[in-house]
Amino acid sequence: MEAARQHPNRLAILGNFPLDKPESRTLIDGLKSRPGTKGLRFALLQPHQKTWLSDGTLDWLWPAAERAGLAGRAARPGLLQVIGRIAERHSGSS
Repeated sequence: MEAARQHPNRLAILGNFPLDKPESRTLIDGLKSRPGTKGLRFALLQPHQKTWLSDGTLDWLWPAAERAGLAGRAARPGLLQVIGRIAERHSGSS
């Protein structure tokens, strides 16, 4: 965090929190106020997370990230089409 604060044009922080915990929904609003935080990053590599992008589990995340002005990144093999559809619906988040 200190490095991102000292070098805001070179480094950034990508926030991460448990997506399946209801209390995590309130964390996103406070992330933008942390110095150097520019976005969110989630791996979604566990078997139980495989459908989260398409079954509605994460539908709350994209509008919240958009409101907070945070870019979003999700990684999992074979997600290009799903991510593309989400990005089309939430053009205010990257």
